[in-house]
Amino acid sequence: MSGWSAEDSNLNTTCHACNKLTVPFLSVQITRLASAADAESNGERVAADKSSLTVPYLNPLVLRKELENILTQEGDLSLIKPTFVEEHPIIYWNLLWLMERIEGKTHLPELCLPPTSDEEQLDPLTKVKTVHIQCLWDNLSLHSETSGSPMYILYRQTQPASPLIKALLTDQAQLSMNVIQQILSAIRCNDLATPLKRLANERHKLKSSGVERSHSFYRDILFLALTAIGRANVDMATFHREYAAVFDKLTERECNMYYRNQDLPPSASTIFCRAYFKPLLLP
Repeated sequence: MSGWSAEDSNLNTTCHACNKLTVPFLSVQITRLASAADAESNGERVAADKSSLTVPYLNPLVLRKELENILTQEGDLSLIKPTFVEEHPIIYWNLLWLMERIEGKTHLPELCLPPTSDEEQLDPLTKVKTVHIQCLWDNLSLHSETSGSPMYILYRQTQPASPLIKALLTDQAQLSMNVIQQILSAIRCNDLATPLKRLANERHKLKSSGVERSHSFYRDILFLALTAIGRANVDMATFHREYAAVFDKLTERECNMYYRNQDLPPSASTIFCRAYFKPLLLP
């Protein structure tokens, strides 16, 4: 978000890792739940079907311009038609994402679940659908097998500890649980210099073994803290300040030798975006 420009026709943002212009994307996964009445499920709701799609992630200025064009050409009533989802998928999913991030009340979630043939015969008052939306901070499908999983995923896989999982964590592409526990212990002591140095060392060792671990240190450490310590117990402002303070003490040579652009602390505009919008969730 912080890489967008103040233009209503520019889809590009600037990549934090390589500083190149790129079109970002929203990945959408829809899981439709059905009420299970059999005894085995104890009446719980179970996944009936899943679908996924990807659309360009729009600058809010671009989104506003495109929405105004639709309203001008098709009228306000177009926003209440279920066909809006299929006819304008990019606009719809970006609107849904943005309204969730600003915590705005909207009917839009209902449009993504068109009634089934059985539901069409029901009285309108009995067809109330509940749509739960989660805006996620990470996309697990983007983590390749060659670069290994981020630390928060590895940490979750060991809760509770399993001999099988411990065996899997000996994979060359993964950080060992011992390293993750050391990093977590340092985080609990408000020490972020140690995790940064340890991750830089581990990245170097893995690279010498032919493994390219490309995870952002900032996200790797933050996501581990949020998962293991709990979001309620992590002061995001303090975390950012302490993380940035570590880099303030490094020389330019040290930064260039051990760290990459995606490891650097977020810019002021990034922090502003984070403070303004509803917090994102980890998958």
